[in-house]
Amino acid sequence: MALSRCDHAVAGTRSWSPAPREISLGDNDIHIWCASLDDCREQRWRLEAVLSDDERERASTFHFAEDRDRFIASRGILRELLARYLHQPAAAITFSKGRFGKPEIADRGRSSRVHFNASHSGTLAIYAVTSACPVGIDIERVRDISDFDAVALRHFAPLEFRLLLAAPPDRRREAFLGYWTRTEAFLKATGAGLGGERRAAPSSDWHLHTLWPAAGYVAAVAYTHDAAQLSLWTFTEEALCRSQS
Repeated sequence: MALSRCDHAVAGTRSWSPAPREISLGDNDIHIWCASLDDCREQRWRLEAVLSDDERERASTFHFAEDRDRFIASRGILRELLARYLHQPAAAITFSKGRFGKPEIADRGRSSRVHFNASHSGTLAIYAVTSACPVGIDIERVRDISDFDAVALRHFAPLEFRLLLAAPPDRRREAFLGYWTRTEAFLKATGAGLGGERRAAPSSDWHLHTLWPAAGYVAAVAYTHDAAQLSLWTFTEEALCRSQS
């Protein structure tokens, strides 16, 4: 992946706040939400109730209950969040696939200006919502990765690979995941990587930001809107109850 203009300046964004009671999506706003999936266990029945038949079918295919419950929570929270922006019931939202299979809201008449993306890893899920431009987001739990130097050599641009090798050994794993999540966020923003192929690299039009949603996690967001204003919010059980009131 070639470096975009913002990669040189990324220091990581770590300041996350509880969401305000009223949500308003301005023309320049990109709202980023982080949710602890395990914290929503007591609300599992409410989250499952808003899922589509297809989503419930997908949930039933998980072998482990923990994985199933986290999938239900991640999809239910996505629906509850979008419901606040679209002003319609969470269960009534329908999704379709755009170019390269990127998920989008099917009812474009009501929601043509709402772009979203979601990702989850471990116990966390992260979401991006904006009306400004297509957006991509990715999150990874920091963990041991075997042969990540070989993975980086295969997937990263030469400059990125050199920067990774130049990082202190005790920070190299986080550096790798930083590059990886920014790559994934860009590919998800365009939809180009959703079919397993890693096609185009971002041009200088793209902004890529590293995010630190919680200890032990690295995330990134990708977008093209020059005047974008990022808001970082935590999704809590209180926010869920408020969205369903």
